[in-house]
Amino acid sequence: MTVAIMLMALAVIVIGADYVALLPVNLILLYILIFVGYIVVRAFLEWDDAEAKKNLLVNVGLAVFIIAAVWLGLRSLAQSLSELAH
Repeated sequence: MTVAIMLMALAVIVIGADYVALLPVNLILLYILIFVGYIVVRAFLEWDDAEAKKNLLVNVGLAVFIIAAVWLGLRSLAQSLSELAH
């Protein structure tokens, strides 16, 4: 199963390389991130403690929201400053 997932991820990355190149990460890093994401999801699904799953989901959701808000805020701030500089 893991080998099949990794081959599919590699195929998607290679086929969509033109679109993936628009992302601010290189192809090897994207491949590693996909593999780590797969491992985390697989471990999470096999985890038996329901309360710990709930707490983990809440904390990960908050972390993703905060990171996204900060990243988008910094990106818009950088764009505004670059427009002011020109």
